[in-house]
Amino acid sequence: MRDTVPKRFKEVVALYSELDIFMYKEGESKSFKKQIYADFWNEVKRIASGLLHYGIKRGEKVVIISDSRREWIIIDVATLGLGCVDVPRGNDSSEDELAYIINHSESTFIFVENNKQLQKVLSKKHDLRLARCIVVIDDDKSYEERMGNITIFSYKKLLELGAEYLRANPKSFDMEIEKGSSKDIATIIYTSGTTGMPKGVMLRHESFIFQLDRLYDYLPTLKPGKIMISILPLWHSFERACEYIVALKGIAIAYSKPIGPVLLKDFLLLNPQMIISVPRIWEGIRIGIIKKVSESLIKKLMFGGFLRIGIVYAKLKEKILGFSPVYKKPNLFISLFSKIFLFVGIVLILPIKLLGDILVFKKIKKALGQNFEFGVSGGGALVDYVDYFFKAVGIKVLEGYGLTETGPILSVRRLKGPVARTVGPILPDVEYKVVGVDGKVLSYGEKGELWVRSPQIMSGYFKDKAKTSEVLTEDGWFNTGDLVRLTINNEISIVGRSKDTIVLRGGENIEPEPLERVLGKSLFIENIMIVGQDQKFLGAIIVPNFDNLEKWANSSGVSFSSRGDLLANEDVNKLYSKHISDTINTKLGFKSFEKIVGFVLLQDSFSIGEELTNTLKLKRYYISQKYEDKIRSIFSKSDLDLNGY
Repeated sequence: MRDTVPKRFKEVVALYSELDIFMYKEGESKSFKKQIYADFWNEVKRIASGLLHYGIKRGEKVVIISDSRREWIIIDVATLGLGCVDVPRGNDSSEDELAYIINHSESTFIFVENNKQLQKVLSKKHDLRLARCIVVIDDDKSYEERMGNITIFSYKKLLELGAEYLRANPKSFDMEIEKGSSKDIATIIYTSGTTGMPKGVMLRHESFIFQLDRLYDYLPTLKPGKIMISILPLWHSFERACEYIVALKGIAIAYSKPIGPVLLKDFLLLNPQMIISVPRIWEGIRIGIIKKVSESLIKKLMFGGFLRIGIVYAKLKEKILGFSPVYKKPNLFISLFSKIFLFVGIVLILPIKLLGDILVFKKIKKALGQNFEFGVSGGGALVDYVDYFFKAVGIKVLEGYGLTETGPILSVRRLKGPVARTVGPILPDVEYKVVGVDGKVLSYGEKGELWVRSPQIMSGYFKDKAKTSEVLTEDGWFNTGDLVRLTINNEISIVGRSKDTIVLRGGENIEPEPLERVLGKSLFIENIMIVGQDQKFLGAIIVPNFDNLEKWANSSGVSFSSRGDLLANEDVNKLYSKHISDTINTKLGFKSFEKIVGFVLLQDSFSIGEELTNTLKLKRYYISQKYEDKIRSIFSKSDLDLNGY
């Protein structure tokens, strides 16, 4: 049976033993080192054997606190091969957050990337109830020391001890791998969380295996010997699943950084075929290209003109080939007439489009190397103007969709015939339905919540049956909390959120209610709603407490003749800006991405039956629709000069 992640890796290593699996840099080096599959597997076996030396047992939890690097996957596969459960977390986690996760997950072994992460963990050592071993990855020394009940040693020491154990017990790891089952819990991934403690999402081996077996049909160009650049954190389920997908096809993973100059140099150095990223990175690449071509007026005008033609061409082509979303069956006669009209349009602009490809876009595409085939965007919505920018340039970007709770990948646009403004069709063998507010299953084009049922769905939230029951029914249906529309060809178009969680373009998950609660304590705020779905940063819609605000204005010498006049006053806006920045900041324990960058002040109060429910809860979707223009104004400021493209 090939029903666990380690079993799949063991099989693939036999097939591609001499191919590269990892390309990586050490220290400040600018050149890449390589590791082949055979050496990778040998290191996996030594790490697993080292853990056996220290007495690890099946079912124990192993925390991995590290950003992306080759050792991450090695530790992961070794841990899973022993029947243990890994608990990943990034280096940006706070001491309190790490202590909570280590304790809540009941972890006994901890891997930390470097001394900085070690000190975070040790600062809470008296609170760690079960932890008994800490391994430091980034340490060239071979050492072992005791600190109370905890043994601390280097990755190098673990490899040495593992090699000794493996020589004495050559079949031990293979035997442990064979004990594994698809139903075993593979990982507990704690959601990003905000001011509340994160939830632990339990994913089984089959959560990953199910996706692997279906995604290869979507991406037929995945072939052994190719290269994928990795820049996302591996503790994020999207990146982890993608690395499994490519590594189990004999494709090398090259670890780079999401820093423009570094990434572009690595593209030219490696000539990769693909990259996995989040919308924010794609937007950053777009902005970098625009800034580069804007260095001279002639270049800027020429690029802008060809880009607009390219976007028109892309949209016409989509409609002719049926690659645009259709929510009801069209009249055949009207459809045929429309396509003839569109075809004439595409013929007329084709020469200009081809000229743009030769003069402008060919050079831009070369910046991604000689072999680039496609990129994948996930972790948040890829906004239209970014999507069509790359279509016009001729760089293929496939948008995917999923949640940590779904393993995560539920859908992705097909490589051949990607449908615009959708995240592609749901993967084969995944049951799904679009449900209205009355609980009825909706038809094509109708807007409702997406529910899914599949072997890839989480087992639940670790030690939290109440939260699990809120999203997962007893018969296995999971409520994604996303509002969608279904096309007649079963592609999914995401139109919003029914749940409160906000997902930024960088993939950060934010629960707005704790932020609203702390900001709403102000005497000058009657109601507040945090916004920012699919944006770079958070914003806020604020209904002022006009009684208190007007008293403050009168005592502060602020003159006004109306509410509109008052809200337009610079001192009033400074008052709210200061309250926001004083309340939400990293010094008070908030994450940097929780910062409220912009806000709008409303003249009219929220009322029950409209913006508020009978229990005075915010009707978020209604508010988002009603104040759509005002919300857009918060986020348009930062892109004002660039969205013209």
